Amino acid sequence: MKTICVIFGGRSPEHDISCISAASVVRNLDKSKYNIYTIGITKHGKWLLFDGSPDDIENGSWENKNVKKAFISPDTSDGGILVFGENGTEKIKVDVIFPVLHGEYGEDGTIQGLFELSGIKYVGVGVSGSANGMDKTLSKIVFANAGIPQADWVTVTDSDDVDEKIGEIENKIGYPCFVKPASTGSSVGVGKAADRDSLSAAI
Repeated sequence: MKTICVIFGGRSPEHDISCISAASVVRNLDKSKYNIYTIGITKHGKWLLFDGSPDDIENGSWENKNVKKAFISPDTSDGGILVFGENGTEKIKVDVIFPVLHGEYGEDGTIQGLFELSGIKYVGVGVSGSANGMDKTLSKIVFANAGIPQADWVTVTDSDDVDEKIGEIENKIGYPCFVKPASTGSSVGVGKAADRDSLSAAI
């Protein structure tokens, strides 16, 4: 029987969305075919092995239930989860990691790097694909370099003159247009702008 580790939560602003997604994944994994372990990462970055209901994952109460400190070991000789309990450290061998993390530290290549170090197979794309896919500016540059057609876009950074950038957006894209964070997921921080005031507010 294969052992699957589902990882959810995380330090991203999309932590709560991740918990909802993970609950759905756990509910739909066939427990007669797989040993299933779940590791939740708190909003502050604490890793906890959770042994309980997907309902508790979904509603966010999992942190206060059946948990032990645990994480994926980067040591290939461990090949899985290190669990820290009162009687010492336990190793749980894992065949596949199923990361259900949204946004930073989950889709940007950082945790994929840990999986690569561990030598454990995992669901999803690798480090470079995750990093380029997460950063929308990098994605646009890669697409443009590969000759892939795409909608017009403008990147705005903290060091830019916002009024100048708004003028560039109006000239290049016009209204309506959409504003979204370049390096986070697609559930938080997205805004639609119909005029200069709403564009300024969205930025």
